[in-house]
Amino acid sequence: MEIPFYSITKINYSQTFDSIESIFTILAIWTYLFFAIRKFYKSKVVWSLVAAGFIGCTFFTFIQYYRMLLFFKIVFWG
Repeated sequence: MEIPFYSITKINYSQTFDSIESIFTILAIWTYLFFAIRKFYKSKVVWSLVAAGFIGCTFFTFIQYYRMLLFFKIVFWG
C-alpha cells in the first residue's frame, strides 16, 4: 500500500490519510444512496437519510470485514 501511495503523492503513508479516506468513502456512499433511494422509491427526506445511513454503514462494515478476512487468508493460509 505504501509504494503506490508514495509514487502518486510523493508523501509517506499516514494513518490520518487512511482515516480521512475512509470517512470520505462513507460519506460518498451515503450521499449516493440517499439520492438513489430518494429518486427510486420517491420517499421522504428523513426516511431516505435513515435508509442510506443504515445501508451505507452496513456496506462499509462488510467491506472492512472482507478486507480483514483477505489479510488473514493471505498471511496465514497463503
